Amino acid sequence: MFQRRLALVLLVCGQFSGLFAAGNAGKLEDRDDDGEPDYAVVGDWDGDGVLEIVDDIQAAIGLLTDDSDKLVLIGPGIFVAPISPVSHPEGILAIPSQTTIEGSGPGMTLLRGYPATDVTSPQAVVANADGAGSGNHSITIRNLEIDGGGSLPGVNYTAHQRMGVLFDRCNDCSVENTTIRDTLHTCLYTKNGHDVRFLGNTLERCGNMFGEGLREPCIYLYASAGQTLDDVQVRNNTCDGSGAAALNTRRESTASTIQNVVFSGNSVQDTRTYAGSTQPCVSITGVTGLDLIDTTCTRTGPVFIGGGGSYYSSGMSSGAVADLLVDGLQVNDVRGFGLLILNHLENATLHDVRVYGSAPTSDCVYFENPQRNTIFDTFELQDCGRGGIFEGTSAPSGVESDEGLTFQNIEIDRVDSNRSDGNSYAGLRFRAPARHLTLENVSIDDASGDGIEWRDEVVDSTVHGVTILNVGMNGLDLEAGSSDLLIDQVAIESVVGDAVRLGPRAGGGTDHTGLQITQSLLREIGGRAIGATPGDLVVEGLTITGNTIDGVGQFGIQLTLSPTVPSHGIAITSNVVSDFGRSAPQTPAARGIEVTGAADGVLIAVNSLVDVADQAQFGIAQEITPLPASLTYLCTNSFGGTIAIDEEFLISGFPPGAFETDTDGDLKVDGCDNCPLVANPPQTDGDHDDAGDDCDNCRGLSNPDQSNPDGDGRGSACDNCPTVYNPSQVDRDAHTVGHACDNCSNLHNRSQSDFDSDGQGDFCDLDDGRIYLVLTGPGSVVWQNEFGFDRWNLYRGDLGVLRATGIYTQVPGSHPNASRTCNLGATQVTDSLLPAPGTLAFALVTGEQDGLEKGLGTNSAGVNRPNTNPCP
Repeated sequence: MFQRRLALVLLVCGQFSGLFAAGNAGKLEDRDDDGEPDYAVVGDWDGDGVLEIVDDIQAAIGLLTDDSDKLVLIGPGIFVAPISPVSHPEGILAIPSQTTIEGSGPGMTLLRGYPATDVTSPQAVVANADGAGSGNHSITIRNLEIDGGGSLPGVNYTAHQRMGVLFDRCNDCSVENTTIRDTLHTCLYTKNGHDVRFLGNTLERCGNMFGEGLREPCIYLYASAGQTLDDVQVRNNTCDGSGAAALNTRRESTASTIQNVVFSGNSVQDTRTYAGSTQPCVSITGVTGLDLIDTTCTRTGPVFIGGGGSYYSSGMSSGAVADLLVDGLQVNDVRGFGLLILNHLENATLHDVRVYGSAPTSDCVYFENPQRNTIFDTFELQDCGRGGIFEGTSAPSGVESDEGLTFQNIEIDRVDSNRSDGNSYAGLRFRAPARHLTLENVSIDDASGDGIEWRDEVVDSTVHGVTILNVGMNGLDLEAGSSDLLIDQVAIESVVGDAVRLGPRAGGGTDHTGLQITQSLLREIGGRAIGATPGDLVVEGLTITGNTIDGVGQFGIQLTLSPTVPSHGIAITSNVVSDFGRSAPQTPAARGIEVTGAADGVLIAVNSLVDVADQAQFGIAQEITPLPASLTYLCTNSFGGTIAIDEEFLISGFPPGAFETDTDGDLKVDGCDNCPLVANPPQTDGDHDDAGDDCDNCRGLSNPDQSNPDGDGRGSACDNCPTVYNPSQVDRDAHTVGHACDNCSNLHNRSQSDFDSDGQGDFCDLDDGRIYLVLTGPGSVVWQNEFGFDRWNLYRGDLGVLRATGIYTQVPGSHPNASRTCNLGATQVTDSLLPAPGTLAFALVTGEQDGLEKGLGTNSAGVNRPNTNPCP
């Protein structure tokens, strides 16, 4: 019992020298007292003075016959491969299930494989015992150093398939704190298993790093046909020198499965260059559910995701990757692409990715469509040899739509840093149609081509908070149309071409539908701030609003629309456009805002245009068909700087000269002057009828038509004689009818009725045969002293009775309101009647001539009123 405890203590301390004096062969123990050995300490087991992998370590393992967990401790020393071939096909040292192999630590316990010239060796230095059969479980290998023996440069090792450690169909198996170097094949290889762990290992010159022909990884995860490899953890390993992709996954066919893999905290440097191409740092193909966490690659090829291509995934019938998480990836001094994504990637998040320097002909990030629901978050890309983030197509499937891609918190600095091939490359390029795309907080600085380029249409997408500086072509290039795209709060500065370029949709049709460009800053632009390519552009619902444009070589905003296919719903509002037309000659060759072609529903309003170039540039040019019914919206725009009054507008056909001349010289063109013939710089309009106060012929009363047929300076709406010239507007009887046209100029007769049409109003006409009755107030009835009558009769009646009976001259006393006064000599009587509440009295007067009473006149229908109860 004392010896057992001593062995355990020495294990913890990592010192075994006390147990392995000269001639000490090791020992066996039965620690669980079941009669079967389960513990071995290994030295020169066979006592031949040579430490051998098979004769010593394998022999000790063979004596551990316990069915439960077994532990083999290997002391310091160099254990070599046997001279004669071993019987086990997969490894020199074959580990059975439920066995832990523990050395004294790297640099102390070394397992040396066969020399490079040996072509008969098995696949690995160490392997699980039954990989070719039913597999193994619960195997741990730790604190060892393994020399694969393949360190001869310039030798073709195609015949050799030797690895460091091979797990084949191994469940709950791990390699920990082990150094493996100089392997012809992979340093750590696992296939078709479950719960495999490679933790804290140091891997050097793996996979024929210096040889020819065969190229293999540091760590290789593989699923053969019809098999599954899942729950694999590869953590905190260092790979220094790899013949192929240092960290590699591969499935043999679509019937194979690799899933639930974690690569975390691994560091890779120096992968092999073969046929001019440096092998990848990481190659991930055919995996569902993989986390690539805190990985560093230095002087390697790309981090490669997806199948196809030439990167050690040949033979893959499908390299699609789904449910991928990349978090904390740094690629330094990459020899090729930084991050290379081929084939189909779905439901992936790539976060905190940094690429510092890609090869002269390679992009920092290259991906192929189709991509689905992938997030690119927090990228820092610098000194990209070609493009920053560049999308290509995946042959042979062709171009398919990308769906649900998000690019956020992206910094791209120095794109196409080589600039040696004469081509230009974008900071961010999309090759395929993009749907539900989000660009948020993206910064691009210094690119030889476009800032962001879409080679195909972009649909239902948002570009927000993007900054583009110092690019050799266009800032945002929508080469192939868009639908429902929002470009918001974008800053574009110092670009050679256009800040935002609108191209035509491939195949024709409406080129841009529901496009919004809002709240953006576009300055120091060599071409146009917002420009449509010359030709037949067709738009439906284009909004350009709230943008600041400052310093433009050509046009501020230019839309060259199709002259035959009409565009609809264009709103250019509340933009500030200043210092435009810098590179234009001394002719009207540039405009602040220009819209030409067939269009309706155009609104160019509330924009401010200021030019400092003094190059005879027009502020706003609108030459659209059909001609709008009104252009008053243009008058809401303001102009400043060196834009002369006759250079504010260039409008074709409406009306001729109205927007090019300033007749009254008050610095308002006639088409926008509310008093075009009267100088009125304040443009006040108190009644808001678009006629300025200084020329309004009805000031204070809205009369937009300003009608004045009598030419007296008073509009019809406020002229008391609208058809008679009367500039004085005298109205002696104060009833809103002027004296010049009043047919009773001294009597109040607003109705201006004239029964006999003799020009004299009924109220003052005493020879038209009508008696004009006036009720001047309570207690008095007055009537007209009509010519030809010498006596008068006054009848009073109740209106309710009249309505019920039709009787005008009602019998006195039949109702309180009924009375009559006959044979009057005066034209006025006093009547003190006050009708009872709810009743209404009326009065009628007839005239007598020579004792003969005349009629009661006619009712409103022109029928003579009957006199049922006349005066005696």
